[in-house]
Amino acid sequence: MNFLKNWQGLVSLVVALILFFVLPFGLRIIDPTAGAFDAGYIARPFVALIYLLVADFAMWLMLWISFRSLDKWCDAGSFNSDWTELTPRGRIITICAVLAVELLTFIACLFAVPVA
Repeated sequence: MNFLKNWQGLVSLVVALILFFVLPFGLRIIDPTAGAFDAGYIARPFVALIYLLVADFAMWLMLWISFRSLDKWCDAGSFNSDWTELTPRGRIITICAVLAVELLTFIACLFAVPVA
């Protein structure tokens, strides 16, 4: 469990790999005529989700390599104490900003997936 505490992005990489290998079987259940990796409109959101999860892992890895003090700050629990000091309005604005960035990143990943 301590390993996952120090490597936060590893969970997203594992989920991306599982999704990558399970995706062909799920597509065949949805559409029996689909190829193993039919780059059509059915597979596009799932492949974009895989891109997003790999990008999330890369972001955590770059954070761990480049900004060790910021990573240690997150691991030490300082984030929780700073989060409680925010006003409710500040928390809502922070959550909305993070979700907006995630949505824009997913849309960018969606357009990065080629459609045959």
